[in-house]
Amino acid sequence: GALNRKHFGMKLDDEIRRSEDFHGELALVAFAIDNMQEHINRYGRDGFESIVVQVVKLLRMNTQSYDVIGRQDSNTLHVLLINTTANNAYVWAEKVRKHVASNVIEVGKLNCGVTVSAGVSGLSDGMKGEEIIGACTQVLNKAIESGGNLVRFY
Repeated sequence: GALNRKHFGMKLDDEIRRSEDFHGELALVAFAIDNMQEHINRYGRDGFESIVVQVVKLLRMNTQSYDVIGRQDSNTLHVLLINTTANNAYVWAEKVRKHVASNVIEVGKLNCGVTVSAGVSGLSDGMKGEEIIGACTQVLNKAIESGGNLVRFY
């Protein structure tokens, strides 16, 4: 349910151009599943992949059909929120963070609780795709370093 890194980057560039052409708002949210290594140690790599798939489904439940979800790496998911201000993206990310934390994730025959951290950045004039991804990554890392289960704003 998520685009790979290459296709997400292409879609991001397209949406940045569209946003500039029509003076629209655009926000990017980067999510990471907290305590990734602990989940891998407990459930194995396949179990962790199952967790990621279920988190993507939860993200999809909370997005519009035109919003874009992509996987940046093994533990980072990006959500491109079309026609959304950075402030509204922050509120949305908080809602999603709580939604993920309140769900039980099934891994094989076991159940587990999962939390996510998030970084939010809005598109500024002249900003390129790599720059908005970098801004999101920077604040996502601060959320993780602060103990996780947080949303930080660029």
